[in-house]
Parts: sequence; structure tokens; C-alpha cells
Amino acid sequence: MEFSSISQVHFEPTQGCNASCPMCDRNVNGGVVNHHLTNATWSYTDFVNSVDPEFIEQINFFYSCGNHGDPILCNDLIYIYEWMKRINPSLRILTTTNGGARSTQWWDDLAGLSEVNFSVDGLEDTNHLYRQGVKWDKVEENISTFCDAGGKAKWTFLVF
Repeated sequence: MEFSSISQVHFEPTQGCNASCPMCDRNVNGGVVNHHLTNATWSYTDFVNSVDPEFIEQINFFYSCGNHGDPILCNDLIYIYEWMKRINPSLRILTTTNGGARSTQWWDDLAGLSEVNFSVDGLEDTNHLYRQGVKWDKVEENISTFCDAGGKAKWTFLVF
């Protein structure tokens, strides 16, 4: 494969998460955090010093999802996305999250940068069974804020 042929990227921006999902490798059965994880996260500075702007120009899809963390827990995610959009305004960015963290202002800012897959497993009476530690009222507020700001959202969920 030629480096110049890469058009899509899957980026894991952080090991931090606000949930303790029982089947997640991030923790032990919904409990203590996996001892192999350090809650590492990318900073804006680390990202721009590691990724060549010419590479950002060549890609058309940038996906942030977490195997060991929720992307929205990356403190500099908005700044990273803004930097990439300045370089490549047509870049499609997609973020997958449980939606249970951050301020409404943060979600308002994200709406102009990234599409979002909200991983919400059930409704108020069931989401907490799998997305342990995630507060339903916060998820609902964040989804509403994002959508009201013009964000493109999709609901993804596990079927039990």
C-alpha cells in the first residue's frame, strides 16, 4: 500500500471514559479500569506535531471511536477537528460516543465539525444497564443541543 493512497483514518484520541460498560475491555466487568490502560490522551500540540497537513489534505474521512475510551473525553478534540477542517474543509469527520459528557457549549461547537453516532443503548429506563455511569438527562441534553445546533446525528445501539 502506498501512503498516498490512504483516504480514511480511524483515530483513538483517548483512553478516558465516563462509563463503565460491563463488556468493555477498558474495565473489568464494569468495575475497575484495566490495569494496562493509563488514560492517555492526545493533545492538540501532539497531534499537529505528529500529523502532516499534507496527509490531512489527502484524506476524505476521519473517524474517532474508542476501543478503550470515549473520544469526547479528549480535552483537545474540538481543537484537533478545527485544525483539520482549516486544512481540509471538505473532510468528513465522524465521532462515536455515549454522549454523556461535556457542556452544551462544547456540543454546540462540535455540531459544525463532526457528525456523531450516539451509542445510546435503550432509553431512560434501560440505558444505564449497559452504559453504567452515564446519566440519561445529560445524554438527552447533549443530543438535543447538538441537533439544535445543526449537527448531523445517528442513534446506534446494542440489541439485547
